[in-house]
Amino acid sequence: EVIAKYDNIAKCIHLPVQTGSSKMLQKMGREHNIGRFQDITKKARELMPNVTITTDIIVGFCGETEQDFEKTLDLFDQEKFLVAFISKYSPRKGTISGDKMEDDVADTEKKSRFTRLTQKMAEISLAENTKRIGTIEHVLIDSVVFSEKTQDYLGSGKTEFGRTCQVEVGAKKERFIGKIFPIKITNATAWAVKGTSVDVL
Repeated sequence: EVIAKYDNIAKCIHLPVQTGSSKMLQKMGREHNIGRFQDITKKARELMPNVTITTDIIVGFCGETEQDFEKTLDLFDQEKFLVAFISKYSPRKGTISGDKMEDDVADTEKKSRFTRLTQKMAEISLAENTKRIGTIEHVLIDSVVFSEKTQDYLGSGKTEFGRTCQVEVGAKKERFIGKIFPIKITNATAWAVKGTSVDVL
């Protein structure tokens, strides 16, 4: 509710779900389940329809089956995570899983699940970013670099919804850094949107 209320707070929320399987969450010792997680995301979207939700995921945790992993894939389809920080499980000394559980998911399977989930995220991110083409979003430009490809200065920053945005800023690059600009989105990739400046706010 606080994020929705104030315009100076980006409409982007990081909620580390860890897995799409409530059974695995219990095994990890997490205090939430998937139902509770989705209650929170539903409320966030009711308050902010265009909110971006990002997350953390562990693949290959002790005892994770293919069915458990498929629940994580399903959760990505449902929640449309724009960004997820995905890690392959590895045992750590001093933790319950590291000391008392068997690391029984083969490394090849962990790598496969990591790749499949990363591909899923890229597909979702591209589809969601493409929907923004034609819209105007406010972007805080935090860096400017010279692009050899375009032979122009390229500004980079975050939109109000947490997306990375790139915009050609030309010779007057100094006036862009540290300022918020309305940017018309003209192109999209899996990891960023690109646009043109409308005017400085």
